[in-house]
Amino acid sequence: MNLTNTQHSVNKVHELFHSYIGSLTRLRWFFLLTTSLSCLVLLHIYVERWGFQEAQLIGYVAKQDIRRQELATLGEQMEDISKKIQDREARTSDVEYTNLVKAYEEISARKATLEYFTMRTKNTLRDVKMQDRQLPILSFLVPANDYLTVLAMMNTIFVIGVWLILRSISAAVREIERSREMGNMATLLRINFTFTGLAEDGRGKLMAHIVQYSAFLLPAVSLLIAGYFDIESGYDMLTGKEPGFAGDRRTMIARTILIAGLLFITVLATQANIIRARRIETKIIGKKEE
Repeated sequence: MNLTNTQHSVNKVHELFHSYIGSLTRLRWFFLLTTSLSCLVLLHIYVERWGFQEAQLIGYVAKQDIRRQELATLGEQMEDISKKIQDREARTSDVEYTNLVKAYEEISARKATLEYFTMRTKNTLRDVKMQDRQLPILSFLVPANDYLTVLAMMNTIFVIGVWLILRSISAAVREIERSREMGNMATLLRINFTFTGLAEDGRGKLMAHIVQYSAFLLPAVSLLIAGYFDIESGYDMLTGKEPGFAGDRRTMIARTILIAGLLFITVLATQANIIRARRIETKIIGKKEE
């Protein structure tokens, strides 16, 4: 009877350990997803606000007027030189005639260059439009202006997923502790935990905590930055610094409120995740192997 109970206890602990390992595998994937989505949020903010391509296109538009004015001036200069050349056509040995022809050729080359760049700019600007962007993981296209909001929603969902997985890990550790096998399994639990090095001293423990808190906090930090720039854009639109109409303002306000709500949920979930992870660490690291 005792042998049967012992075997049953061993099987139960074995199943709990496999559940613990499976939850840790899912947790690593979810951390990879939240980190990737957070980086995409930050990259999207960079591209939208400080992207070099956008600055180049604005520069192209600004230079178009300058080129038109220069082309008009060059055209007048060529017409004037052409008249002077016609007046001196009979005197082919005239030095002034040679200089005029040379000046005409230089101006013509400059005019051809400007016309080429003007044509290229027109073709480039003709293709400029609001781009659709594909969501990671899903084969789903989202308009560029809504991309940030959808990423924020996905990130919040995965942060909540991390919270659910940590609850599963905590339950497995708690059941192993109740089975009175924690002392025997402390080392296995510790070396398989997501953030290796937490039981070490010195630099190893410091690096482990840096990785841990970076993984936990990056989603909230990215949403905080996104919310800040959303509020800034909304304020500029409301004060008239940026063009917009009533529909734009309502949409901007709704998006800002949505991102603020997602940030609030993400911060709460992140705080709960950190607290639960520390409790798991305490149970695993605090136990000495028997």
